[in-house]
Amino acid sequence: MRRTIASLFTLSLLFAFLLAVVLGLMVLFGELSLGIAIVAVILINGVMLLVGPFINDLIYRFFYDMTWVSLEELEARSPESAAVVREITDEYGYGTPKLGVIHDSNPTAFTYGSGRFNARVFVSDGLFEYLDDEEVASVVAHEMGHITSRDFITMTLANTVVQILYLVAVRMIGVGLQARGIKDPKALIAAFGVLTFLFYLISDYAVLYLSRVREYAADEFAADYTDPDSMSLALVKVAYGILETKGDSDL
Repeated sequence: MRRTIASLFTLSLLFAFLLAVVLGLMVLFGELSLGIAIVAVILINGVMLLVGPFINDLIYRFFYDMTWVSLEELEARSPESAAVVREITDEYGYGTPKLGVIHDSNPTAFTYGSGRFNARVFVSDGLFEYLDDEEVASVVAHEMGHITSRDFITMTLANTVVQILYLVAVRMIGVGLQARGIKDPKALIAAFGVLTFLFYLISDYAVLYLSRVREYAADEFAADYTDPDSMSLALVKVAYGILETKGDSDL
């Protein structure tokens, strides 16, 4: 399941960069103006931010064994998790996210959406099987941290900036290739284009760093609403699949 979620996220990111590359080539060869390309990137990313959750719903509904559950149904399996959801939504003033359960034995959880207003939180059966109630609640609180911090919007904006930097760099380098000499003003444009492309490369890694920072922030958020020790043990169980056994309860 972790590989599935990671694959979907990676494919979405690759599609976004592929879009930027295709539009960049069209700009370079004069098939599309830079302004139109930038507007297209912004619009497409905006539409995907709004429509993406519904597409993901279809994927998990028809290709995976997923069912929607109410907060009361979640409470029946994990009272602490339901309490955490109520506490956070009451404190920050937004509605209960849609809740889903994927019938898979691998302990995992994830969230997606456009913002607080249409966020989804998914947990797997394995989460209830291998984690105790406080640990499950800490994982749910982690996902609620992403929703509360509006990480969906933050990451979409960050990726949009990276794509626009690429388009601008390609356009400037394309203009610079028409320079007839080092003193030609277009040569200076090419130099700025190379600098912009360098910014694009750095920004690409900055987005990865931002993603990791958001994960750490969600961990801290969860630790504020649940037992930090439960949070730590839950991370070990979920991320590494190391489960407690009767023979070695300290593991």
